[in-house]
Amino acid sequence: MRPEYMTRHLDILDPKLAASKKITVIGAGAIGSFTVLALAKMGFTDITVYDDDVIDPENMNCQFYPISMIERKKVDALKELITDYTGVTINAIDGRVGEDHVFEGDFLICAVDNMKTRKNLFQYSWACDTLIDPRMAAEYCTMEVLRQGESTANYNATLYTDEDAVQERCTAKSTVYTSVLIAGEICKVVKDITKGESYIKSLEWDIGSGSRLAWNSMGTKL
Repeated sequence: MRPEYMTRHLDILDPKLAASKKITVIGAGAIGSFTVLALAKMGFTDITVYDDDVIDPENMNCQFYPISMIERKKVDALKELITDYTGVTINAIDGRVGEDHVFEGDFLICAVDNMKTRKNLFQYSWACDTLIDPRMAAEYCTMEVLRQGESTANYNATLYTDEDAVQERCTAKSTVYTSVLIAGEICKVVKDITKGESYIKSLEWDIGSGSRLAWNSMGTKL
């Protein structure tokens, strides 16, 4: 992005530092689309996004896509939108992530909608510095942050099966305010880790009731 676009947050995040980080986002849906937009607006430019889905009419309520892009591939549409909105050209890859993928770099953001893919990423593909795993349903979201060298026991315990996951009604699955709120939390974590500051390590947020529990990287309840 052009330097003048960053003037309002220069004292918060150095664009040169942001541009030096390599970020991979798996999933270009509700969480992924808004997260990529925000990261690009923050000055992160080395962003790769994977998704093999198309934009459907029911995505209009909670994803960063205009009605005119219905039926287009999500990654292609997102690449075009991010360039229009930020001047950043992301690396958009149309495809599923298999066990043969190994992701390196600074951040791997697992913005997927099923537990099988999460397990595969964690067990076979995770070779980056930081794994961020956000999840959402209707008015509820969680986030776990795991860094290389840390114990994986707590995170591994969150990898239940898709069959054990709570299935929301079709008319109560997603809200845009939950999407943008968790996207903001993700981007704050990326910024904090990039600057070497304390960050949210675990988050559980029932937005419907207003209940929020979070712990930082020092083990302190927030």
